[in-house]
Amino acid sequence: MNGRYKLLISNKNLYKEIEISPEDTYISIGTSPENTVRLRKELFFVPIELVLEKVNEAWIITCSDNLYFTLGDVRRLLTKELVHGDEFIVKYEESNNDVFNVSFLIDFDFDRKDYNLVIDLPATGMVNVGGTPNCSLQVSSEHLGTDSFTLYVENGCRFARDNNSRYGLYINGAKISGTKELHDCDFVSIVDFSFYYKNGQFYSPMYDSLKINGLTYRRVNEQSTHFEYPKFSRNTRVQYKIPEDKLKIQQAAQKPQKPKANNVVDTGYRNAWTYRCSSRTDGKRRNVRNLQRSDDVGRNHNVDCYCNC
Repeated sequence: MNGRYKLLISNKNLYKEIEISPEDTYISIGTSPENTVRLRKELFFVPIELVLEKVNEAWIITCSDNLYFTLGDVRRLLTKELVHGDEFIVKYEESNNDVFNVSFLIDFDFDRKDYNLVIDLPATGMVNVGGTPNCSLQVSSEHLGTDSFTLYVENGCRFARDNNSRYGLYINGAKISGTKELHDCDFVSIVDFSFYYKNGQFYSPMYDSLKINGLTYRRVNEQSTHFEYPKFSRNTRVQYKIPEDKLKIQQAAQKPQKPKANNVVDTGYRNAWTYRCSSRTDGKRRNVRNLQRSDDVGRNHNVDCYCNC
């Protein structure tokens, strides 16, 4: 897999997937602005930090002094060498409460896969997929070994069951526990092998190590899609491309200004007369104000009007 990994951090309020490329040698994760991967500080009781360093092609993870790692036993670890399939819990040193769960996996989903092989699944009975010769779909790799999972039908529904595999069975990118019902266009993966299910059939890439025992299958056109518009399910991972176009910055509209003088202009006469309040207001209510006006011959007139001046 060319040294590509992913680190998953999760709790009930957080899910973060961190991609680790072969070029990376140092990654810091925490609540500080200086961290490579920034976590929201309001999700934690105290500032936290995890540091990943690449040493002799192996990744070492270290936590800050106010945290520790636990593998489910009594040991409190401050540092650990990571290997594919590692799962552990990060806890607060002072309270022993959980901070989040961590999983470290080879990034099997990085490579593009073409699901050009259609395998017909029987309407009844079970189909085993794994690394032993008795499997209907036999595949082999150093990560799979003899692990397997089983497909079976119950009450008209098809299910996938993990047979206690070392690294687990994943459906749509989420690790399952035990058994889970399959729906059309669900992606099913076990270590470096991935399939998707649709209409009682399993779609698979053309794996070199794949052996099909007792099932009918056929190859489909590489240029055709297996999904009907507008139905489309993405792969278990979405790859993003950062746009290179420059953003155009628009000037903000000028903030409206409040009037500095309270003038009322009467244009009902031949010559405009200006009305000016003879008293100020100390509230926002509409009140009757006594106004004084001057006409074009210099005579003063007292008038009443409604205003907000």
